[in-house]
Amino acid sequence: MKARFFGGFLDSVHRRLGRSGFMTRLAEKVRNQSAAVIRAHLADGPQAHDNGEALLLRQIAPDARVFIDVGANVGEWSAEFCRLCPRPARGLLFEPSPTARARLEATCGNLRSSTLELEIVPAGLSDQAGELAFHAEPDAGQTSSFVDRHSLAAASLVVVPVSTLDAQLTARSIDRVDFLKIDAEGFDCKVLRGASEAISQSRIGIIQFEYNAPWARAGNTLWSALELLSSAGYRVFLLKAAGLYDFDYERYGEFFGYSNFVAISPACLGRAEPLLRGPI
Repeated sequence: MKARFFGGFLDSVHRRLGRSGFMTRLAEKVRNQSAAVIRAHLADGPQAHDNGEALLLRQIAPDARVFIDVGANVGEWSAEFCRLCPRPARGLLFEPSPTARARLEATCGNLRSSTLELEIVPAGLSDQAGELAFHAEPDAGQTSSFVDRHSLAAASLVVVPVSTLDAQLTARSIDRVDFLKIDAEGFDCKVLRGASEAISQSRIGIIQFEYNAPWARAGNTLWSALELLSSAGYRVFLLKAAGLYDFDYERYGEFFGYSNFVAISPACLGRAEPLLRGPI
């Protein structure tokens, strides 16, 4: 009874305040600043050595022989993975930007050997095959994207082929992937949906994906990604500088701020155990 009364009282207060333009604008400013604080709490920036990405690589790459890099850009992440992983090893790198791909080819040319197979796929990944307009930034800009109004104004619009990861794995008879990294500037959830078959069968050991503002413009939510992964038995963690943290969606909700999440299949949880830090 008290809870019902209190809820009704608050609802009445909210309606009264909502009639005031000043109070509404004040609430907007408070909301925006509160959201900024939450985003700062949940992320440690885009630099790999500051946000936990390098830490995760050092822990996982030495036991991974098959990896996939979606949104490989010029190959910096893949090069570091190759430095740490055992031999023989195989990497599949997806990059739709022609400018970035030219530099990626040079990076892979310096890495390839008789025990390291690296294949560059000139395409993007999504939840269905076809063609899409891609905003390719000059000088291989890292915010090149399929998402409209996310890339720099200087980006050129090019039409590129897209596929699904499930189809690409089938075409190459790849039964098992140790590590999948997704940096698709807003299309990460679509990439995950395009790998739903492999995910449902736990054929991908560990998945790292980026979450940020363009998810909203792409019509995606963190909740849908978490549902897809958790329903297949994966545990999903927030990656920060000190390690992997349990993420409480009911507490934080959709914050649309730059961050990285890591999904781990049951069979691979032991490999990441030294990085588990509890709740955030």
